[in-house]
Amino acid sequence: MMAKLILDPIGSAINENDFDYRENLQLMAALDERLKEKRKKVAAGWGASYQERVIAKKKLTAEQRVLALADDADVFAADEVPAAPAAGPALPAP
Repeated sequence: MMAKLILDPIGSAINENDFDYRENLQLMAALDERLKEKRKKVAAGWGASYQERVIAKKKLTAEQRVLALADDADVFAADEVPAAPAAGPALPAP
């Protein structure tokens, strides 16, 4: 016989009118923007001249190699960072 385990939810419902919630949402939006900028910089690699040299050698850039190994290329898309469901509604797409 298994023991009965009663699970009670913790926390409270999200109040979208709460000042702290709105402030945190703005801060997260700013951090999300910084993350997108950094991902774009990483995706650019060492610059256009590096990419041209690599392509001229008929090789793949580092990002292309990682994407080729990935099961699903969308996992590494720089503009699609999924929001955690517990963090409230997802931010609008840029």
